[in-house]
Amino acid sequence: MVDVKIYVMTHKEYNLLDNNLYTPLFVGAEGKEETFGYLRDDVGVNISSKNNAYSENTGLYWVWKNSTAEIIGLNHYKRYFKKGFLGFGDYLDKETIIKDLQNYDIILNKRKQAIRNWDLFQNFLSEQDLMISYEVIKEKYPEYYDDYVKILNDRYLYPYCMFVARKELVDEYCLWLFLLLQTLEDNLDVTDRKIGYFAELALALYAIHNKLKIKSYDIEFKNLEIGFYTDIDFPLFKTQQKHPISLSPLENLASKSHVISGGMLLILKLSDCIKNLFTR
Repeated sequence: MVDVKIYVMTHKEYNLLDNNLYTPLFVGAEGKEETFGYLRDDVGVNISSKNNAYSENTGLYWVWKNSTAEIIGLNHYKRYFKKGFLGFGDYLDKETIIKDLQNYDIILNKRKQAIRNWDLFQNFLSEQDLMISYEVIKEKYPEYYDDYVKILNDRYLYPYCMFVARKELVDEYCLWLFLLLQTLEDNLDVTDRKIGYFAELALALYAIHNKLKIKSYDIEFKNLEIGFYTDIDFPLFKTQQKHPISLSPLENLASKSHVISGGMLLILKLSDCIKNLFTR
């Protein structure tokens, strides 16, 4: 029997799924007394103390170093892979995962159309942070550099660091990822969640550069604290980048931003509300 575990990253108590495939993992557990009986990311080999900067990736590090499952997934307490059109189906189950991974390398969420990633990530990171990341990748992982430039110019991303894959691939990915994140940490003025945002870009970079065969599913949002204004795919954007980038490989980063219309945001929110009426 194949051992499959989807670890649900959380930093608070939440409504658990009635499904033993999903195991809650409390991230940033170091120094916390109450973790509600969930697994903690501060036991065994861990980097729990870095949670403020690494976000859910301290949980991923714990899974990498401590889990013995043959197939490993990462979900969040408020985001889950779901089968069916636009996530109107069942939660991803063990049988589907095993079948998918016979033909694909990794399961990711569906790529989202948004503004360019360069503009999107300036809601969370500074322009200087992004430019430093180019230099780090160019120096440490030059074979990834062109793909990284393309990703930040693209309008698609596999967000939230969510995936399901075989342990062998998870091991390879995490070895690459945490060396990259440590190098970024060494070169940046690290503030809350900063390294975690780079990890979102890194997952897309690794999958695209290594030409992984990807099976994708939509996401259902649960356990949201802010009611109608749910945690949809895109933030309400701050002022977009106005100054051109002079570095020639990045010259098209200065092109005009693609902005999501207010009408589209309203449609997404209404869709969420209608779906909730039928799933309570």
